[in-house]
Amino acid sequence: MNIIFLGDDILKYFRTDGIRGEAYTEVTLQLAYLIGNFFKDSDKPIVIGMDTRASSPDLAQALYEGLKGHKDIRFAGVIPTPGLMYYSLKNETIAIMITASHNPYKDNGIKVICDGYKITKKLSEEIELFIEQNKNVSFNNISNEKIDIDYSVNKTYIEFLKSRMIENDLKVLFDGANGAYSYILKELFDEKQIINCNPDGININQNCGSTDLSSLIHELKVRKYDLGIAFDGDGDRIMVVDKYNRVYEGDFLTYVFAVNLLEEGMLTGNTVVFTEIVNPGILNKLKDLGVETITTEVGDHHISKALEREYVLGGESSGHIINKTIVPFGDGLSNALELIKVLATKPKKLHEYSFEIKFYYSKTINIYFNNNDFIISQKLKDKVQRYASRNKLHLILRKSGTEKAIRIFIYKPISKGINKNITKIVKMIEND
Repeated sequence: MNIIFLGDDILKYFRTDGIRGEAYTEVTLQLAYLIGNFFKDSDKPIVIGMDTRASSPDLAQALYEGLKGHKDIRFAGVIPTPGLMYYSLKNETIAIMITASHNPYKDNGIKVICDGYKITKKLSEEIELFIEQNKNVSFNNISNEKIDIDYSVNKTYIEFLKSRMIENDLKVLFDGANGAYSYILKELFDEKQIINCNPDGININQNCGSTDLSSLIHELKVRKYDLGIAFDGDGDRIMVVDKYNRVYEGDFLTYVFAVNLLEEGMLTGNTVVFTEIVNPGILNKLKDLGVETITTEVGDHHISKALEREYVLGGESSGHIINKTIVPFGDGLSNALELIKVLATKPKKLHEYSFEIKFYYSKTINIYFNNNDFIISQKLKDKVQRYASRNKLHLILRKSGTEKAIRIFIYKPISKGINKNITKIVKMIEND
């Protein structure tokens, strides 16, 4: 039995993956302008990128206005977050990405990157202090000035991806989520190999991508392909489905990479990093293989922090996977290409890796709220803990860092009673 409570130590603006909220009301033009203003005097080049949301060009323009006076500003246009991070890593720049990742199009957000890595909590706190101190600065209107696109940013990333592609016989279908990967997928693959790559500003993540695999599953069956790989709106997540409708989440894909890195002698420290919501069955199997595991709070920045020592691999169920033998950050398409390489060069099929694991039965529920001021009270924590202890549950209760929600994760070695358990805990939360 294990009970974990997470998610209370979150900054006002920066949450588990940057700033995120409803565009124009929570993620405002003023906010983007002030973040630009914070970096105006930086000695490093500044690169701006964005996803395909209708609000992204306005926020990018506001950010650019705030940066005015800086000696070297580059605008990449639409680019996936890992593409911007790759350019930042190779060119030692600050990069600022306008995206709300897997959220609906009405939301947007801002991720800040330095030399290929997401910024530290300390720098996030400094930016927040600057924003609070300059709240009286008014900025509501953007100019009509057109920002020239520096196409070399995307080109640098595309050339890297091409270097990782291999000839293979697998029939793979890619779902671009009508997001930031849309144009890159069109450049790298035949049109018969891609779906949901026609963004219109509002269809990002809409019934597609890593958060909704229904269209990918359907097209996989119609086209009789072997494997479907879906990304989220900004491209740092990956989800996989096979022709038998079996879905493979990030934790399982991390396990597959771990097994192969172990075989090749590349799993440094014989250690893999997961988040606390990993299925315990995966941890148990890795232990049997002699592999140590570290668990962190949810969020790829926590995984990245845990990998800072000598470790090379970490991932979470949502599809964020960091494989430092490729790049030191989550990169959806790089991980997809690596998976294709593993399946094309090793004898095992993807589903055969699951035969090795005795998965726990699991259930996940989100409870949504109208605002983000709610807290998980100590009284509620104590109540849930007593219930979980009595029922021998592995349970995680956490406040979301990206949405106005509480997330509940329950794991049991057997399925009996799991729906009753989750219903009981939901009632506890709603009555708190």
